[in-house]
Amino acid sequence: MKDQAYELRNRMQMYEGVQQSVRVAVVGPCENDIRAFEQLLEGEIERRRPPVQISFNEALPQRASVLFLFSGTDPAEITTLYEWLKKHRSELPAVCFVIVNSESDESKSKRAIQNLVNTSAAFLQLPITYIGHWSDKESVLNQCITILIQHKEDRDERPHR
Repeated sequence: MKDQAYELRNRMQMYEGVQQSVRVAVVGPCENDIRAFEQLLEGEIERRRPPVQISFNEALPQRASVLFLFSGTDPAEITTLYEWLKKHRSELPAVCFVIVNSESDESKSKRAIQNLVNTSAAFLQLPITYIGHWSDKESVLNQCITILIQHKEDRDERPHR
């Protein structure tokens, strides 16, 4: 009887862990930058212990509930990212954010990314929010964690079906 109760409690804790988790996907042209971002984000969440857990959906971004886009400001990169968004539009979550990852000056970056944001909103009906420039990692990570906590709280407030 004790074993059954113990097993049931463990399963319930695992289920609660899954329920607490926000599924995150990170997409961008440079795998190394994506992995570095994921590791830093996981490290910050582990260090700060906010009321949210994350799990990364690397193979299937369409199963994510929050999508972070990593982009440089090179026109070819932005075009590639836009084409990817267009191709996968019907599968993407409603919550998308873009982080600029390039060494170019910040004003040029903002203009290039603003074009992506405007084009995605106009032609794909996909709202994308600009988070910031990856050169300011601390600020970007703070915003990402705030976004994930807010997403989880919003999700928790919605009635379950």
